[in-house]
Amino acid sequence: MSFRYYLPSISWALIILYLCAIPGSDLPQDSWYEFPGFDKCVHLSLYLIFEWLILWGFSKKNNTLLLEKNAIIFSLLISISYGGIIELLQGSVFVERSSDIFDFIANTCGALLGLFLFKIISSPQK
Repeated sequence: MSFRYYLPSISWALIILYLCAIPGSDLPQDSWYEFPGFDKCVHLSLYLIFEWLILWGFSKKNNTLLLEKNAIIFSLLISISYGGIIELLQGSVFVERSSDIFDFIANTCGALLGLFLFKIISSPQK
């Protein structure tokens, strides 16, 4: 089995992990980062891209009937679960970070929006 098509989503998952594991004191303290909702926009964007990359990988390399018929379910399960695990890690393992249900909601919304955009853009035009 070739993982070539899955490398972008795996790489993006590692980027998300790195960004979410950075200690709070190492995050930039610029004033433009502090507008209300900026953090949620970042979470939404990270998981929109993550979902997109997972679906792209599945669409290029769906070698099983189970994956072909359930790619949407599997991709959402992966991205939403990963978002939840990252939030739990932020609350219990990562230094100077905290878990936030609204971050998890933003992660989930990003995954759903990524699915929606992927379906719109990748569907054949009539």
